[in-house]
Amino acid sequence: MTFGDDDPANNSFRLYLDAVVLNTNTTTGLGAAPTVFTNTAGITYAGGSVTNGTNFVRTVAIEPQVRLFKDIVQTSADAGDAVEVVLVATNTGTAAAYDLRLTDPLNTNYFDLATVVPLTIPTGYVFSVGATNVTILSDTNSPSGTNTLEPGEGLRFRFQVKHGPGPASERDRDEHGCADG
Repeated sequence: MTFGDDDPANNSFRLYLDAVVLNTNTTTGLGAAPTVFTNTAGITYAGGSVTNGTNFVRTVAIEPQVRLFKDIVQTSADAGDAVEVVLVATNTGTAAAYDLRLTDPLNTNYFDLATVVPLTIPTGYVFSVGATNVTILSDTNSPSGTNTLEPGEGLRFRFQVKHGPGPASERDRDEHGCADG
């Protein structure tokens, strides 16, 4: 802002910048010692420049940490029996997780993927079945905030699948899903 009195002491303006820090192996937003960035600014203009070395902004890096837990509700099943699978995604990090992609591989020797039926899918997410897995994605067409996983938040997804012709075993119960965010 410039005033018409030619007094440089009362001419000022502010710059507001949003920045995204790339995910590198030297930046962390988790744990007791997250990365801290010290930001200063310099301005060059016609007739001079200004560097303000005393006013700086410190920014602490934040990041999500998504964990996926899987439970097959039934402890035993015969071929053709429907079993319920519960997936719980939690964010124990310091920032919201966007563009989530949760993948649950199901061994086709033990599960008939043609019989998968979604039971509970929270608003903001879409559910699909592939050749060997179930995938849950953030719905990019949903309103912002419904398709994210906020720090401290947990989401519960449920689906049903029929047990295939193979024998039921504890190994079925221990299959792990994976999460990208």
